[in-house]
Amino acid sequence: IKFSDKTFLSTSQKAYNISLPYQDVFLTLDEGKLQNCSAEFINLAIQDFADIEEWNFAAEIHYPTFSQQLAPSLKTVLEVKNIKLNGLLNYPLSQNIKKIYFSNRFIGHLNFENGFLSGIREWLAKDGYVEIDDFSLNWPPMLLVGKGKILLNENFEPIVSLNTTSLALERLIDDLEQKNWLDNKGVFVAKILLANKSYKSSENDKYLTVTTPITLQDDALLIEKIVIKKFN
Repeated sequence: IKFSDKTFLSTSQKAYNISLPYQDVFLTLDEGKLQNCSAEFINLAIQDFADIEEWNFAAEIHYPTFSQQLAPSLKTVLEVKNIKLNGLLNYPLSQNIKKIYFSNRFIGHLNFENGFLSGIREWLAKDGYVEIDDFSLNWPPMLLVGKGKILLNENFEPIVSLNTTSLALERLIDDLEQKNWLDNKGVFVAKILLANKSYKSSENDKYLTVTTPITLQDDALLIEKIVIKKFN
């Protein structure tokens, strides 16, 4: 598959042109059924947003024997390396993200023969969910790893729950608080809880390590089950 030179990313506010100087995209089918796909992009550039040195994605489709079978029907892996954010964007940490890695499994039978929304509703009705096997974010000085689940509510809004261990998470929270991006009351309580759990995993560490649940639910970001940011 070849993407056009006029590829763009569209949001509700703006469309961003995407430059794809190197792309390698494959689909594999067996008897008309999609088995797997992969995509590699080198030196990808998103206008006014970021330059990405390497983007790799792979998906493997499984077809459970029975439609009721609660087994993996789709496995995906995303790895993005060396992201240079646009300096005009007011990010609190450095402008360079070293790596983002995301591996998950869609648990439950997915069948889109009657349409996408119908397939999702059927999947949810049969207790379908997404298992996050491995998530990591290396955004110096922060390093965060985690596992968890993604559920969808009746409005197809995601509920993301992660059990995380991170280095310098409190530094990120402090920076976001100074920029008035977080709810001050919620942050105050969350920081007290995190301070009681934080530790230095090595004597040479400049920042503290902490293990904590992080949740995204009902348009809100929660740490230690405390709302620290409302998105609406």
